[in-house]
Amino acid sequence: MTPQADGLQALACQGEMNMQATMQLFGIMMAVMLPVSFIVFITEYFKLKKNTSAQLGDLQKELEKHSTKELMQEVAALK
Repeated sequence: MTPQADGLQALACQGEMNMQATMQLFGIMMAVMLPVSFIVFITEYFKLKKNTSAQLGDLQKELEKHSTKELMQEVAALK
């Protein structure tokens, strides 16, 4: 082989090693961030669910105060 071919082969090996290191780093980042992301999404889901349940309860109480047939039909239509 010529010296140029040896140099290109060495660069290719170095590039392959850099890609492996990059993929390992990406794997580590995913292993750390994926569970954190799930925890954040799950907690936000339950916060949203709690808030919407509270709002629904308030609306139902208000509906009971001003209970008429028309309001009941409007709420049934909105559901």
